[in-house]
Amino acid sequence: MKVTLLLLSIILASAAHAADWPTVHGNNQRSGYTADVVLAPYQRAWVAEFPGEIICTRVEAIVADNRVFVGTENGTMYALDAASGKVIWKHSAGPIFHSPAVADGRVFFGDTDGTLWALAAADGQVLWRFSSGKGGFVTAPLVEAGTVFIGSRDGSFYAVEAANGRGLWRYPTEGPIRCTAAFADGIVFFASDDMHAYALRAADGTLVWKSEKLYGQSFRDYYPVVVADKVVFRSVLVAEMNDDLNGGTNFLARNAGVATGDWKVLDDFLKSDRTIGTPELIRAEQQAILKRLTDNKFRRTCFILDRDSGRESVVAPVMYAAGNQGCGFPPTLTADGRAIIFYRTVYSNWNLGVKPAVGVGYLDIKEGWITPIRHANGHTPPWNTFWGTCDESTMFSTGGHILYICHQGTLSGLDLRTLRLFTIHGNRDTFGGLPAPPWMGNEWHGPARGSAAIVNDRLYWVTGSRVLCIRGKAGGSGE
Repeated sequence: MKVTLLLLSIILASAAHAADWPTVHGNNQRSGYTADVVLAPYQRAWVAEFPGEIICTRVEAIVADNRVFVGTENGTMYALDAASGKVIWKHSAGPIFHSPAVADGRVFFGDTDGTLWALAAADGQVLWRFSSGKGGFVTAPLVEAGTVFIGSRDGSFYAVEAANGRGLWRYPTEGPIRCTAAFADGIVFFASDDMHAYALRAADGTLVWKSEKLYGQSFRDYYPVVVADKVVFRSVLVAEMNDDLNGGTNFLARNAGVATGDWKVLDDFLKSDRTIGTPELIRAEQQAILKRLTDNKFRRTCFILDRDSGRESVVAPVMYAAGNQGCGFPPTLTADGRAIIFYRTVYSNWNLGVKPAVGVGYLDIKEGWITPIRHANGHTPPWNTFWGTCDESTMFSTGGHILYICHQGTLSGLDLRTLRLFTIHGNRDTFGGLPAPPWMGNEWHGPARGSAAIVNDRLYWVTGSRVLCIRGKAGGSGE
C-alpha cells in the first residue's frame, strides 16, 4: 500500500505541473513525466540563438508562466517568450552550468561564483542572493514548500528560504556536490562526489541515511530519480570510457555466441531475427552482466537504493553507456510509474551506430531485471529517429503515451502503445538540424544531455547552444 500511494503521489505531482516544465526533468521526483502529449504534425516554431555564448549540454529548457528560462556559461540568464522565442529580459551573473527552477513567480539558479539568485520571473528583478563557499554551484536548484535546496562544490548542501534568501540549514559532505537533488515525502535525496548518496529531512537537514560508498568517480550532471520506494542514482565510470564500452561490446557478443574481431559479424547479427532472443537468452545475458559487474565492481554506474534506508537491496544489469566519459543516463518514468532505461544488450533492435549493442527497456526496480522494449520499425531504427550507440548522450522524457528521445542531432518519439518509432525534427551530425554556431566549440555528443521539455502543444529542446521550439498538436492528458 505504501508503494502504491507513493507511486500515485508521483504521478499526481507530475500531472499537477502538466501546463509547465518548471524544473529539471519536469518535477522534483525527476520522473521526466507529464500528462501533456505533443502529437504530429510537427514544425519548428522558432530558434533562439545567443551569439558569443555557450549553453552546457546538461541544461534543459525550463518553461513556466509562458516563458522559457535558460542560462549560459557566460553568465547570462535569459527569459524568452514561450510563443515566439523573443528575449523578454536577461540578467548577468557568474557562469551558469545548469538549469534554473521556477516557483511562485520566482526564478532560482546558482552560478559558479557561489551565488544562488532569486529573480522575479516577470521582469528579472533581483529579489535576493545567497552565497556558498568556494567552488560555487553547478547543479540545478530544487524548490519545495517555500524552500530552495541546492548542493555546492564547496561540499555543502544548502536549504534557503525561497521568500527572502535566508539560510535555513547546511549539511556538509566530504566531496563536491555536482548532483542535482530530488524530493519525495519530506526527504531530499542527492549524492556527493565523496561517492555517498544522502537523504536529508527537508524541514531541518537531519540525516535520514548515508549510503555505503558507491562506485564511480562522480555523480555530476544529472539527478537521482524517485521510483516508488526506491531512488535510482547514476555515476561516472571509473575506467576509461572506450575501454569499457568496447570491452562490453565484445563481452555481450561472446555471451551470445557471436565471433568478435570483425564488426561485420556483429552487425549482421544485430540486423537479424536472432536479436529477438528468447526469455531464457535474455535472462542469461542479464545474469552474465550481473556477474561481470560483481567481478569488477568499478564497472558499476547504476545504483537502486531503498528510499527509507539507503540500502542497496537489488543490483540491476546495467552496464555503462554515456558520451564523452559522462554520467550514466538516469531512467524516465511512464504514466503508470514504470522506469524506462537505456542499457546494453544484443537482444535489441535499437542499434544504429559505431558502438552498438544497446537497447531500451523497462527496469523492474524491485527485482532488477530489464524487459526489452522493441520498436515496431524493423531490425534497426529508421534514419534520424534513434542513435543506438553507447558512446553518445541520449535523454528521455515522457508525455502521456509518447517517449520523447532527445539526442544532439535529432528529436524523435516512441509511441508506447503501438511501439512505432518516428522522427520529430533534426538530422544526424547536426545540432537539431542546424550547423554548429560559429562562436562555439563543437559540443559533439556530451558529456551529458538535457531532456526535451514538454508543455501543452510544444517541445522545447536545447542543443548546440540554442533553444529550439517544436510545435505539434496538443493531445490532451493522453492517459
